[in-house]
Parts: sequence; structure tokens; C-alpha cells
Amino acid sequence: MLRITSLLLLLILSLPVTRAEGSSPLAGHPSPYLRAHADDAVAWRADRSKAAAEALEANKPILLSSGYQSCYWCYRMKEDSFSNRAVGELVNSRFVPLLIDRELEPQLDARLQRILEMQRGVGGWPANLVLTPGGYPVAAFGYAAPDDLLPALSQIAERQESAPERLVTEGKALLARLENEREAADRMLTGVNLADLLQRFLQQASAAADMEQGGFGDGEKYPHLPQLQALLALTAVIPDETLAAFTETTLDAMLERGLRDQIGGGFFRYTTDRQWRTPHFEQMLYTQALAVQVLIRAAGQLGEQRYLDAGLATLDNMLRAFRRDDGLFRSSLSAVGRDGSDGGHYLWKAAELETALGPRWRSRIDVLAETPAGLLPRLTPEATEAQRQALLGLRESEPPPADDKALLGLNGLALSALSLASGQQRFRQAGKRLADVLNRIAEDGAPARLIDRSDGGEATLEDLVYAARGLADWSGSTRDDRAALNAAALLRMAHARFHEETSWLAGDLAPLPGNSRTPLIQDSQLPSPAALWIDTAWRLAESSGEQELGRLADTLSLVWPQALYDNTFYHATWLAAMIERRARGMAATRRGTAP
Repeated sequence: MLRITSLLLLLILSLPVTRAEGSSPLAGHPSPYLRAHADDAVAWRADRSKAAAEALEANKPILLSSGYQSCYWCYRMKEDSFSNRAVGELVNSRFVPLLIDRELEPQLDARLQRILEMQRGVGGWPANLVLTPGGYPVAAFGYAAPDDLLPALSQIAERQESAPERLVTEGKALLARLENEREAADRMLTGVNLADLLQRFLQQASAAADMEQGGFGDGEKYPHLPQLQALLALTAVIPDETLAAFTETTLDAMLERGLRDQIGGGFFRYTTDRQWRTPHFEQMLYTQALAVQVLIRAAGQLGEQRYLDAGLATLDNMLRAFRRDDGLFRSSLSAVGRDGSDGGHYLWKAAELETALGPRWRSRIDVLAETPAGLLPRLTPEATEAQRQALLGLRESEPPPADDKALLGLNGLALSALSLASGQQRFRQAGKRLADVLNRIAEDGAPARLIDRSDGGEATLEDLVYAARGLADWSGSTRDDRAALNAAALLRMAHARFHEETSWLAGDLAPLPGNSRTPLIQDSQLPSPAALWIDTAWRLAESSGEQELGRLADTLSLVWPQALYDNTFYHATWLAAMIERRARGMAATRRGTAP
């Protein structure tokens, strides 16, 4: 009997850690990323304020993890570490685990990224941070396998029990560094004019430019779309052959190599190499929307039909792969293949290519990248459009996993992109349907971050500004007065909620102490909402008579912090707004009309 009981006990202990259905606070969460973690061995919390209070009461450190549904390494950490029984036992007994979706908590995630950069030299996802019970950061890391994670967390837990004051001291020192950095960046500039900043931008862009391969940097290649927009704005006013050639080299690399989904027409988030060959396979809605704007502008400015064709193809990809049945646009397509591989949806086995393209398939593709999961092909001129469609049809018979969140701000960016092609019926119909939704949201007066969820959370600064810009652009292309009125209303709401004295406010960053304020938000891979607020207000003042907004934008545009000079490259949207405002003013003066 003793032997049978022991055997039963062994079998019970060997079973995976599970919870009753619905018992996890993540089970019904609006984020698909959090829902996917509902059955992890780690018993995640989803409420930041409650987790912070629990940590103080239990005197336990917080394990804070930020990620998103389409991220391959977030998926790997869930499968390898957060579903591991030993990791779950350690974290659940000695930490308060808190999980956030970086797309729903962008301000907190931005602070996590800065801490990661300070401690590791680079940001990224998953972003993991260990905090003292009071919220002071003591360790930051990205993906970690169980063999690395367990000893690191055990050591921190032991330090919390034996010398908690030392951890608090270290955490306060790190936050003090962040605060000192912020104060230095926010100090107001003196003795600098716009020409100085233009020169500074060109110096920083030139230092980072890869003149041979295109793009910026000599490692991973991001498209840096706000910077390309600024270069186009600059060369529209001051034509420069070198800048135009660099822009063309960059755009051609983006179009012809691995950053672009050569079968479907969309763009991946970045490539892992200098030559733009091997992508990091997730596709983000914001990348598509911003790429459309850059490509269509470049087509007109540089006189290159291939950029217009690529911009329209990217819009078609948005309609096919990103648009939901309700006409809204999902936030991303996952890098995780249905077999769990990185990029498996986009990669092909040789036998599959032969089936689709025939026995001469090798002459019909170039191999951009080769991974254990398969080949990443680009079709050669020998391949026909019918063969591309055949490949696309085979691939789309099993669509990639997607993050179906309909985020207000990203749908605003999508509307801006659709506005540029509103003369074509399919894009005009899609844009009108989306504009109607955004108009109703603005008129309702209580925008949520998730458009279609009653528990979608309060809209952020980015949501309000990007939605305002989308409506303003739609009004400009279709003469929709309702959209212009609602764009102005959203800008006023954004200013009232998120601006105080001379600073933009990030909002509550719990469980981290403090509240982030900054005179001017810099660009990321997305445009600065603070800069886009100014530019959109100016455009509405000029096109729709919103003079009060225009005057407010004039005032905000005079706030020049030190960061504008130190990191002009990452204030490209602000710089482009200033350049184009001056250009429109000079054109109006020549016409004899008010700017």
C-alpha cells in the first residue's frame, strides 16, 4: 500500500501546474497576450495597483514582465520559462508576478525599455524587471531560459530576505540616474536656432547612415520611418542630390530584400542583419501605415513609380491581412509560426516551392534568407504574377496568428495611410468605414484605447493624437468637415489630459515610483505624439480655420529642450513639422495669403 501511495504521489507531482478554467485574472483580459499566459505556471497578476499593494503588504519583490502577442521571444519565454514548474514555484512563493501588454501600457513599457538600455545596453521584448516591494528597479533582463532565470531570481529573493535595504539603495540610485538624465534632457536650450538644429540632424543622420546598404546603423536594420519622412521634408525644401540618393538606396533596400514580405507585400518590423536579408518576422500595423506614407510621398517627390506601386501594395496588404471583419485594423501579425517556429508562416521548404512553382522553381526565386524552418524567397522576373498569387493562396490557406486588438491610435495611423489613396475606390471605402468609427468615438467624448472593448482602458496621448491626425488627413483628402471638427476635438482633449505647464505627461507608472513628464516626446519607430500634435494643429488651423489650436501650437513649438540638440535624429517628426510649416508660410507669402 505504501508503494502504491508513493507512486500516486509521484504521478501527481509530475503533472503540469494548471488552474481551474477562469480562475486566472488573465483569463478574460482584453489583451490576447495576457490571455495566452492564463495557464502559465507563474500566477500572474494583471492589475498594476493591486500588485504594488500586495508586494508592500507581503514584503515581496515584484517580477514585472512586458511583452506582446506577436513577439517570438516573448512566446519562447512563455513556453520555456513561465510555463516551467520550478520557475512557477519560485516566483509564486517569493515574488509578486505582474504581466503587462506593452501595447496597452506604452508609457510604463517605455520606462522599462530605458532601464533595460541602462543596465544591458539594449532594449527589446520580453522586457523583465525585478523591483523591490516599493517599486525600485534592481535587475533587468530580456529572454532568459530556466537554467539562467532560476539562480538569478533565487539570488534576488535571498537578498530581499537578508539585506533588503541594500536592494532599495541600489534601486533608488538607478532611478536617480534616470531622473538626472531626464532633467538634463529637459533643460531649455539657449542660443540655438532652427538652422542649427537642421545641421545637427544632418550630422547625426550622416554619422548613422549606411551609404552602401541603406538605412541607419551597421547592425540590425529598422526602417526608421520618421527619419525618412524628415529627409523627404528637408529635400522638398532644399533639394540635395546626396540626400535623395541615400533615401532611394534605403527605400530600394527596404523594397527588394528581407524587410518586405515579398509574397504578400507588407513589411516586417526590422531585419537582424546589416544587409536587410533576414527579418524579425512580426508585422506591425504601424510599420505598414507609416511605410505607405513614406513611399507615396517619395513617389511624388522623387518621381519613381515603383514607390507608388509599393505603397499601394502595402495598403492592399493592410486590407487583406490586417483588416478585421468589422472594418477596424488589428495591431500585428505574429512572428510565431503555427508550428512554434520563428517566421514559419513566411518560410518554405524546397518541396513546397517546387509544387507551387514547378520543376524550374530554383530559377524563379532568389533566397533572401535560410533558417532551420525553411527558405525566405523573393520571386525573380521569370516568375509570373499568377505564380505569386499561387504562393500567397497556399500560404494564406492557414493565416498567421494575429494580435486582434483594435487600438485607437494605430487605427488613426491606418486612416492617414488610406487617405493618401482615397481616389481609388477600395481604399476610399475602407477609409470611410474607419473614419465613421473614429468620428463616432470622438463625438462620444470618452475614447478608449481598445476601440471595441468596454474594458478597453483610457486612451493615451498617442491614441488621441494619432486618431486626430488620421481624421485630419481624411478630411484633407475627402473634404469631410465632420472629420476636421472631430480631429480638432481630439487634439483639445489630448492637450487637456496630457499637458501641464510646459510638459507632456505620461500618466501613472505604478508600480515604479514617480510620474514621467517631458517638454517634448522623442520619436521611436513611431512619430512623437507631441510633435504630431503641433503639426496637426497647424494643418487644421490652415485648412479648417482652427486658429485657437494654431496659436496653441505656436506656443508649444517654442519649447526647445536640450534633448532637441543632443538627439535631433530622434526628434525627426518635430523637425519635419517645423520645416514644412516654414515652407507653407513662405508659399502663402508668395501667393499673398495668410499662412
